[in-house]
Amino acid sequence: MNFFKKAFSLILVLVLCTALFAGCGNAAASSSSSGADSSTVEAVEPGIFVDGKKVELDPVATVAGHDVSFDMYRYFYLYYKAQMDGGDATVWENEETVAQLTSTVEETLKSFYAVKIMAEENNIALTDEDKAEIETSLASNIENFGSEEAYQAALVSANCTPEVYEELMANTMLQQRVFEALYSDDFSAVFEDEYVRASHILVSFGTPEYEKTETPENATDEQKAAIDAENEEKYNTAMAALKAEKLKTAEAVLAKAQKGDDFEALITEYNEDPGMALNEENHYDGYCFTTGEMVKEFEEAAFALKDNEISGIVETSYGYHIIKRLPMDEAFKTANFEASLYTSRFVDEFYSHAEDVMATLKVEPAKGFDKITPTTLQ
Repeated sequence: MNFFKKAFSLILVLVLCTALFAGCGNAAASSSSSGADSSTVEAVEPGIFVDGKKVELDPVATVAGHDVSFDMYRYFYLYYKAQMDGGDATVWENEETVAQLTSTVEETLKSFYAVKIMAEENNIALTDEDKAEIETSLASNIENFGSEEAYQAALVSANCTPEVYEELMANTMLQQRVFEALYSDDFSAVFEDEYVRASHILVSFGTPEYEKTETPENATDEQKAAIDAENEEKYNTAMAALKAEKLKTAEAVLAKAQKGDDFEALITEYNEDPGMALNEENHYDGYCFTTGEMVKEFEEAAFALKDNEISGIVETSYGYHIIKRLPMDEAFKTANFEASLYTSRFVDEFYSHAEDVMATLKVEPAKGFDKITPTTLQ
C-alpha cells in the first residue's frame, strides 16, 4: 500500500479500521516499536511528553471548524510512524522524514473531514438503522475477541480508543451514504446500458507437461542459452498440443450448447472457472461487468451478444470460453446494483470531488501543536 497518495487517503479510514482487527494495527503498538501482539504489549500512558512533563493538548487542531481530538490525531500519527520507521527510531533524525509524517497525517485528516463536509453540504446523515448497524458490528468485534477485556487490549495495542474506533466506523459508513446519495440515480440510469450479465464455460489451458532439460551447475553461458532455448521449444510444442486437445473439448461443448443442451448443466459438467459458483437457488448468476473489467476478448464477445444468445469459442489467455449473455432482469439488477455501483466509473468521480473538497481544507494547529514529534508523542 502507498500511504502517500492523496487519491488513496480518502479510503484509508476503512483500511485502518480493517487493519485494526486483522492485526495490522498492532504495527503501531508503541511509539518505539511495531508489530507486537496485543496480548504482550505493555500499555503506555498516552500523551505528549517533553522533558518528562506531560503537555495537555486537546483538541490538537481544527479542520473546517471540526475539532481534531488528541486521541484521533494520536491514532493516525502513531499508525503512520510505525509504517515509516519499522521500529528504527533513527529515521526521525531526518527533518524531511518528520515533515513527511506530519503531512501524511494532515492529508488523512483532510480526507476524513472531507466526508463530513460533503455530507453536511448535501444534508446527509447516518440514520438510526446505520447507527444500529455500527453498534451491532462493535458488539460482534467484542464477541470475536472473546471478552470486553481482550477487545480493549486490542484497541490499546493499536493506539486506539473505543470512541475513535467507533468514529472511524461511522465515517466509513457516512462516506458510503454520501457516495450512494450523490451517484445512485446517475448509475441507475446507465446500469442496463453500460453493464452486461454473462455466464460462461471455461475450458482452461492449464499447464503443459513436458520433460525439461536440466541445466548443469558448471554450464557455460552459451550452454545455458542453448538449454533455455531447447526448453522453450519443448514448452511451446507441449502447449500447442494441449491447446489443440482443449479446443476439441470446447468444440464438443459448443456443439452441445448449440444443439440446445441445458447451459447450466454444461457449466456444471465442463466449466473450469471456480468463480462461476451456484447461488442459493442452485443457479449460476454469471458475472455482471462493464468495459475494462474483463479481458478484452471476453468483454467484446459478451457485449456483442443478445440476451440468451451463445457465443462461438472465444480464446483468451485463460483458455477457451463459451459465453451466454443473460437477461439483466430486475431481481438480478437489484441484487447486483450496490456491488456494481462501487466498481463503477462514478467512484473516480466521487474521489475527484472529494479531492476538490480536500484542496479547500487546512489543518489549523492548536497552540502547543509544535510539541508533537516522533519522540514526544506516545
